[in-house]
Amino acid sequence: MRISSLNRMLVPLTLAAMPSIAMAEHLQPVDPPQESVDAVVEQLNKLPPPASGPRPYDPLQPPRPLFNYRPPDRGAPIQRVGGGTRSISQLSVLAPRHVALTTRTQPRLYWFVSPGFRNKLRFRLSETGVKPPLLEIQLPPQPNGGVHHLDLKMHDVHLEPGKLYDWGVILEPLPHQRIPPLVSRGRIAVDEAYPIPADAPLTQKPYIAAQQGYWYDALDWISRLIDADEGSVALYHQRADLLEQGNLLSVASYERETRGSRQ
Repeated sequence: MRISSLNRMLVPLTLAAMPSIAMAEHLQPVDPPQESVDAVVEQLNKLPPPASGPRPYDPLQPPRPLFNYRPPDRGAPIQRVGGGTRSISQLSVLAPRHVALTTRTQPRLYWFVSPGFRNKLRFRLSETGVKPPLLEIQLPPQPNGGVHHLDLKMHDVHLEPGKLYDWGVILEPLPHQRIPPLVSRGRIAVDEAYPIPADAPLTQKPYIAAQQGYWYDALDWISRLIDADEGSVALYHQRADLLEQGNLLSVASYERETRGSRQ
């Protein structure tokens, strides 16, 4: 089954059911049957390409070092569930409110947690509508907060083109805390229609990926550049620009105020 149409339209499916969310609206998601997922994807594969959308990388016209994320979605957004409704979300996967794409079968997945939490976290990845999960592990507390990631390559987990996946992070309550877990989740699909050229300059890859509609690749490349040069205020501001384009406004604000303000 081809997945290239997913960089043109969104598969508007309801997220798989997960634990309730503290300080957020009560949701009652329903697991879609796998046959409905297959049917929708098959219909999308028969549609003609949209007039605009991801384009192949042109080395003669490389993008400027500014993000211009082009969402592959041409339909209604799905619900991204976040762990809080304050001005700065307490827990949030770094994913937009649509099925976001990657060119990689073993991508890095990123999330944000507010500083101060000493709770353990749980990471979960599942094929949409399929149980049990592909990966579910407990992570140590992250009291310093900020942006964190999990590399699927380190856990020998592969995503397959033609399938949809739900993933999320869960902040477990401490024994004395009488609250439900904080939960945030997103959705991902592998699309290999326009792979990022291996010979493209490393400093250009985040912007190439964003321009071609690959959210997860763009976020990973800019985060790798930050890891290599943590003192660069400009890189933090650029990642904040990308987060804003994914409607992750509170996390982008945190990046600008705490990371991007260092001298």
